[in-house]
Amino acid sequence: MGSVEKDVKLLTDEHNAIFRVANQKELEKQQSNKKNKMRGKNKISAKLRKKQKNVIDAQMVKLKERQAAEREAREWKNKEKNDEAATKKGALQRFHSNKT
Repeated sequence: MGSVEKDVKLLTDEHNAIFRVANQKELEKQQSNKKNKMRGKNKISAKLRKKQKNVIDAQMVKLKERQAAEREAREWKNKEKNDEAATKKGALQRFHSNKT
């Protein structure tokens, strides 16, 4: 019928210990399932990052040139997109001021 209640402090300490153990197990499980995230292998910057050195050789020059060419192509593509969007006439184009 009636039972003796434990001291409130003892009871909370027991609960905290149980929760700590449960949380510890969950953290260990998450750390064991953790995947190693790799950066893109086919990107030029990854190759440069992998073999960072002070000596500039033919391969390094070639990689830098290719990286610059890719950057220019990307910028050109973005510029064309922006030009195309600017020349399109939309329903609200008549309200747009041409003061660019």
